Amino acid sequence: MGAGLVFALFIRSDIDMTVAPVRNPTYVTLSDGEIRNIYEVRLRNMQHDTTRFKFSVKGDPTLFITLEGTPYTSVEVPADEMMLQRVYVTAPKGSAPAQADRTEIRLWVEDTGSGTRDYKDTVFNGKGQLMAKGEITGRHVLHRLRRGVRPHHRGQPGAGLLGGAHLSGAGGQEFLCRQPGIQRAQGRAGGAGLDGRAPITRTAC
Repeated sequence: MGAGLVFALFIRSDIDMTVAPVRNPTYVTLSDGEIRNIYEVRLRNMQHDTTRFKFSVKGDPTLFITLEGTPYTSVEVPADEMMLQRVYVTAPKGSAPAQADRTEIRLWVEDTGSGTRDYKDTVFNGKGQLMAKGEITGRHVLHRLRRGVRPHHRGQPGAGLLGGAHLSGAGGQEFLCRQPGIQRAQGRAGGAGLDGRAPITRTAC
């Protein structure tokens, strides 16, 4: 028992961290089209000296990390104290994480003095959530939908790619009228609406 306790103390990490994704909003679209997720990281320095900790993100190589309140990717935490740090993980416009629904990532924290590291696994939320929720808007998304249409995809009424979705603006009207395959396949458009009001039918063209 005594030897086990000594071993546990020997391998004890001097870093204690928790990661909580900010859910409201789930993600932020920046002016240049980049997609940003925000995380609140509680970082406790369990050493008896002020220590500098460096943050990094692993997952898709296009993702990069920034910290609120500093131009650097590291912060100093006083001895035996806890710091609440907001961490921004950003995906470039058009990158895989920006377009996907969810991307698994790992947030790392490293003691820059000793090299001790700790991590927490979490997820990066991208624009793919819009399609999953049926919030189909804009010409760019409609263009992606056109490329994904296959005549043999039929499905069941009220289900499928556009089930429960709303197509907004002139882009939705254009998309509908140019896709007779979708008009015929109830499984691709069942339950969907144009501008949130008119049902998607041939008569809308």
